[in-house]
Amino acid sequence: MKVRELYNIWLSVKAVNPTHVNKVIINKIESNGNKLLNEQDKEKIKSTLKKFNKKWVKCSRMKLRFESSNNIWLDTDMRLGVNDFFEEPSTSGSRGRPRKSFEESCNRTKRRRVDELVTSNSSELIKKAAEKLTILSNQSTISVKEALGLYVDMDLSYRTYNMMRNLVNSFHKDCFPSYKALFKSKQELIPHDIEVTESSAEIPLQSLLNQTAKSLMDSHNLCPKKDITLECKWGFDGSSNHSVYKQKFSNPRINDEFIFVASLVPLRFFDPKTSTTLWENDRHSSPRYCRPIKFMFMKENPDLVRDVERNISLQIESLNSFHHEEKNVNVSFSMKLTMIDGAVLNVLTNNKSSSNCCICGAKPTEMNSTAVSERDVNEEHYKYGLSTLHARIKFFECILHIAYKLKVRKWRVSKEQEKQVVSETKSQIQKKIKEQLGLIVDKVKNGYGTTNDGNSARTFFSNIEIASKITGVDNNLIRNFSIILRTISSGSKINIENFDTLLKETRDLYLSKYAWYFMPATVHKVLVHGIGFIKYFSIPIGILSEEAMESCHKIIRKARLEHTRKCDREKTNKDLFVYMILHSEPSISVLSQKNRNISENLNDIQYYIEQD
Repeated sequence: MKVRELYNIWLSVKAVNPTHVNKVIINKIESNGNKLLNEQDKEKIKSTLKKFNKKWVKCSRMKLRFESSNNIWLDTDMRLGVNDFFEEPSTSGSRGRPRKSFEESCNRTKRRRVDELVTSNSSELIKKAAEKLTILSNQSTISVKEALGLYVDMDLSYRTYNMMRNLVNSFHKDCFPSYKALFKSKQELIPHDIEVTESSAEIPLQSLLNQTAKSLMDSHNLCPKKDITLECKWGFDGSSNHSVYKQKFSNPRINDEFIFVASLVPLRFFDPKTSTTLWENDRHSSPRYCRPIKFMFMKENPDLVRDVERNISLQIESLNSFHHEEKNVNVSFSMKLTMIDGAVLNVLTNNKSSSNCCICGAKPTEMNSTAVSERDVNEEHYKYGLSTLHARIKFFECILHIAYKLKVRKWRVSKEQEKQVVSETKSQIQKKIKEQLGLIVDKVKNGYGTTNDGNSARTFFSNIEIASKITGVDNNLIRNFSIILRTISSGSKINIENFDTLLKETRDLYLSKYAWYFMPATVHKVLVHGIGFIKYFSIPIGILSEEAMESCHKIIRKARLEHTRKCDREKTNKDLFVYMILHSEPSISVLSQKNRNISENLNDIQYYIEQD
């Protein structure tokens, strides 16, 4: 007797006679089976009926929910001592060979049974059955790790995951693991030494690097026989305009509108003796590998920058090697502070003015001098990298500001009449860029700075002819700027000799056309000191970009709003930090689909890149 048969009896009896259900059901089974049940069978039925009641209440007394949740259990056999009362009792005098199953039958018998099925059922029913069987025949199960990767990649919540799981599992039985299994897997990936306060959350750098190294080696199946080094880039940056919650701070000076984040990105495993690269991160600018070290609700300021840099640098100095027990490999760590913007760079280099060069100390009025390249440079400051994302934005703004002042041809405008001309020209250029390129440029965004961002700069330099026509700036200068920016951002090793020639030609072209406009510090840094930065590092300068950390700000803003508890400051901060840890977990990130990368056009920069 099937459990489902007992369930159908239970429903019919419960609807007519809700009292003495067990007794009525047992009598009905005995009368249909023409045989008395023994005590063991009666206890089995009573136990099953008790389960019905519990599951019925759990499913809110809803028939469809009950049947969908217990579909497999209802099809199990109770194995009672009597024949199933829905089947006619077998006779001992029946003759002939036993009926074979469909799989065991010959082709002729199979065709006959299929014909019987077709003639006895509607075409619509057969069509639906065929669709369901096709789905079930292709059914596959998803591992917990794959499901967790999907959970993170699609930014799901507990509720949305269960809704998706129930929908898919109704067609693919046990395709998706339960959320409980996901939660257990998540707990294994979360470090236990996260320190949380009402205004910050952080993890010891040693612990984060150990977990990152182990996860990378396991997920990429690296089995080196020698000791290796994990090279990472790190940095910190502040952002603003975050949600302000109705939660008290013990310190009234703390404001959750501002957040300051320190993070790192693993770049490669290499053998320090032979300099052989064993693994390289091909998504070095993706936030999916940007691992949080610390965040705090404080507005970025010079004192905070120095304190965080000093604290993390001390941790770097005291780092120990990580020993992978299963692979018997020691992993040491190399850290490069390159994920910073111009404001942080000026603080770290004690550069008092952002318009001055932090490498040679040149002032704005000295940028266009031919003797500026002969000034003494502080090579120690090369270690902070070129900040290629912000360099792209500064080059873009340089072209715009030259265009605004082309009619007056002055770096600094003081007369009211000239200011009016510049303002009108600016409005016209902004309007044309919006109409022809779809970009909103030089507009202030409350709490975000301006609308000039990396994507706008990419679009602008990808349409050189249109950009030159709108701005009136020399076509060759915009083209050279575009080639320079794509070369230093490509992540490829640069041909120093050819690239140095391009930088010098571009600077000469700039001075011959627009000597009246003093070169911005970032443009000067790339054109004059770019080769010094490239020679300083043993890896391509583009790999050291700060783009991954900049991309994390919008992820943090959304995660804090949608994936954290709001009942307590510490719980909110812990949930946010855990989300950031999971979002950047290498074993999960390697399973996720690659984000659409805005690929650089390599055709016209091949001359400046070293060929493998």
